[in-house]
Amino acid sequence: DIFDPKYEGFFFDNNGNIITNNFSYNIIDDSLILNNNYNEEEAMKEIGYYNNLKDIASKILKSDYFAQKMGD
Repeated sequence: DIFDPKYEGFFFDNNGNIITNNFSYNIIDDSLILNNNYNEEEAMKEIGYYNNLKDIASKILKSDYFAQKMGD
């Protein structure tokens, strides 16, 4: 929930790199830059989570699920 004060946003850039308040991950050269003394193990867990979200979104777009008519 973006309105949750504890929410720490993230985004993917055009190349698929992940940027958060706590770290930046470059998918091309597999480099990780930690901010605010963030734990590398936690960052790697989050990277896995975010990559899973990206994979799910890609599958939804490929299947064009919402274009299907009800009853078809």
